[in-house]
Amino acid sequence: MIDAIVYISNAGHTKRYAEMLSEKLGLNVYSFKEAKSKIHKKANVIFLTWIKKGKMVDLNKARSRYNLKAVCAVGMNQPTKGAISAIQNKNKINALKEKFFYMQGGFDMKLLSGVNKIVMSALEKSLSKVSEAKKLPPEQKEMLRMLQNPVDNVRVNNIREIYSWYNRENNK
Repeated sequence: MIDAIVYISNAGHTKRYAEMLSEKLGLNVYSFKEAKSKIHKKANVIFLTWIKKGKMVDLNKARSRYNLKAVCAVGMNQPTKGAISAIQNKNKINALKEKFFYMQGGFDMKLLSGVNKIVMSALEKSLSKVSEAKKLPPEQKEMLRMLQNPVDNVRVNNIREIYSWYNRENNK
């Protein structure tokens, strides 16, 4: 049984997925900060967070506080097997303990601030220079396009797999 949905969001994409899941599953949803006072330690949760440099933000903090039944990563990349595998490996996802899901979120430079904006602006400039030299691989071309133009890939269809998993788990 799942007690709640807990999320960490930077630009709002992860929050929107958490709210969609809450509506579909009938579970309470809390930001990680709110959850500390709303649900008990070791509660069974579905945890959603965003990706920064391939790492799921504050995943280990969530692991130490809650019993994560599912972990959901929201990132810029398309949900290819390679991208998903890289995230699972970098974040030490144990499929026997935590069910893993990946959803493509989006990107909008205007929603960033501080170090995140500086880093992503530098990445955009670097990729632009390589692109001008026509030496950019397809996946980096896609990333450059997202850095230069706001993209929003949050769709209810992207949570279908989580919804199906949840229903199977609760009908055992």
